[in-house]
Amino acid sequence: MIVIPLKTELAYKILERGRMRFWLQAEGISSAVTYKFFANNKELVNCEQTKMSHDAATGIIEMVMDHFTDDSEGTFTVQIQDGRAKAQSSLVLIGDAFKAALAEAEYQRREYIRVKEGPHFMEFLSIQIGDNASVTLFCKVANLKKDSVFQWYKDDVEVISEVPADLNSGVCKFPLTNFSKRDVGLYKATITDDRGQDVSQIDVSGKAFDDIINELSRVAGVYDMYHHVCHLALQSQHVFTRVNIN
Repeated sequence: MIVIPLKTELAYKILERGRMRFWLQAEGISSAVTYKFFANNKELVNCEQTKMSHDAATGIIEMVMDHFTDDSEGTFTVQIQDGRAKAQSSLVLIGDAFKAALAEAEYQRREYIRVKEGPHFMEFLSIQIGDNASVTLFCKVANLKKDSVFQWYKDDVEVISEVPADLNSGVCKFPLTNFSKRDVGLYKATITDDRGQDVSQIDVSGKAFDDIINELSRVAGVYDMYHHVCHLALQSQHVFTRVNIN
């Protein structure tokens, strides 16, 4: 039997909407190449749910599976024939390998729905520390409607920010004035309308709290040093002026 040399064995890549691309690359194939894909020894049909294609110029043969689900665990195989030459390659997705692939596919599916179809966070919750040692929770939302509602929560209790959410720009801020241990907690922001809800949260406790305190100490030190230098500069200017006057 003549064997078609393969540059790569069968592999997968997760695409937008959680679709799964199974592909390999041969050293060379002709436009007359034929191939079959199998899942657990069952031949798959070339259709919208499992769309197959090839590129003779690059040697790539692929199959895009529209729905990768709990039932997709197993062994995927492609059999290739080009004239009298043949090749076969398999990919085993079981156990932890399958769970990892499924988790990523489901995540990409949720992300597509979240971003394309409803209100969502363009920038998830983060902590901003200003040059004046201020601490602010920050996020940015997008794809909004007039009836979109933004809300803040601390430890699952709704709280009101002293800075109203700007839904025109999408920028939302929650200042933690005079930051201290009283600000420890789990903060959550939600954006909701009739199309759905998106949520972002950040835990301000433990190491995260310590990191903020350390950064505040550093910023405060720089701030104090700056004002000390400015004060010395003003004193020097005053002495210099007095010397010239006398």
